[in-house]
Amino acid sequence: MDALKAGNVNRVLTMLDPDVVLVADGGGKVLAAARPIVSRDLVAKFLLGPVLQSATFDGKVLMELGHMNGQLGIVIRSETGGIQTIGLLRVEENLIRELYLIRNPDKLQHLAEGGISEKVGLFESGD
Repeated sequence: MDALKAGNVNRVLTMLDPDVVLVADGGGKVLAAARPIVSRDLVAKFLLGPVLQSATFDGKVLMELGHMNGQLGIVIRSETGGIQTIGLLRVEENLIRELYLIRNPDKLQHLAEGGISEKVGLFESGD
C-alpha cells in the first residue's frame, strides 16, 4: 500500500504477478477501464495513474487496506470521505494475480448505508 501511495513504480511491479488481470466495474456511470487490463506493466501504469490520481486530494492519498469477505481489499475514498472505489485482490504466492475494482455507485451504495462510509466498518486493519 505504501508503494502505491508513494507512486513507487518498481515496488508496485514487484507486488504484481507477470500475468495479473485488473477488471473495473463503473456500471457505465463513472469512469472505469472498459476492458480487462492484463500484464504487470499495464496494471502498474493504471494503478499509478488514474487510480492513484482519483484517491489523491491536496497531496493526501485517501486509501485504506484491509480485509472484506475474506479477501484482501482496498477502500478508496472521495474528498468528502465517501467510498469511491472498493478493490478486491486475489493474492497467490505473495503476488497479486487479480484485482477487481468496484466503482459502480449502485453497488457501493449499500456499503455507505451499512455504516462503512464513516469508518473502515467491514474492513479490519491490514498490512
